[in-house]
Amino acid sequence: MPYNENIPLATDLKSQSQADIKENFTQIKTLVDINHVTFGDGDQGKHKYVTLPEQGADPGLVEASQATVYTKQSAVTTNTGLFWQGEGDGVAAGDVIEMTAKKINGDLGYTYLPSGIIIHFGKGTATGGGAGALNTFTGGGFPNNCYSVVITQICAVGNYDLVQVITGTISNTTFRATSYDVNGNATTYSIYYIAIGD
Repeated sequence: MPYNENIPLATDLKSQSQADIKENFTQIKTLVDINHVTFGDGDQGKHKYVTLPEQGADPGLVEASQATVYTKQSAVTTNTGLFWQGEGDGVAAGDVIEMTAKKINGDLGYTYLPSGIIIHFGKGTATGGGAGALNTFTGGGFPNNCYSVVITQICAVGNYDLVQVITGTISNTTFRATSYDVNGNATTYSIYYIAIGD
């Protein structure tokens, strides 16, 4: 028998409602036991773990001074991901931050941090002369800003006299890298990079 929220009514006799009241207590315990420590245990009232059903859309905020943690389908991975929505104005939704997405495609990849910061990482190229080699971030780059790109040369043992630098403007989707030896001669080398943005 399911939970009955209309038991007991003011007109009910306890002797007639006893089975329904007992069933309601059973249903309450069944509800509490899902993902929670049960009644009478030393840790009662605590979660054992948290399960969040996938939402179809961002829930928004009921009122100010609240934040919401929920799951929905990630546009990055197409799997269920964990999201955080900060405080907004009244019923307006605040910023939505995806907290768990990552994507790796061969030598390129990126991940989201809970603060909303995104880290791109990968393998690229630095070339000497001209504007340098164009390197593209995977997954469409950063939605808003790229703040920093750090590159490291991939080289053979003993080949330590090479210099790589970022050239030109760093965009949300690309950066350019040049490579020269200490005598100013143009070189071409593979690089690793880490980029930070949002």
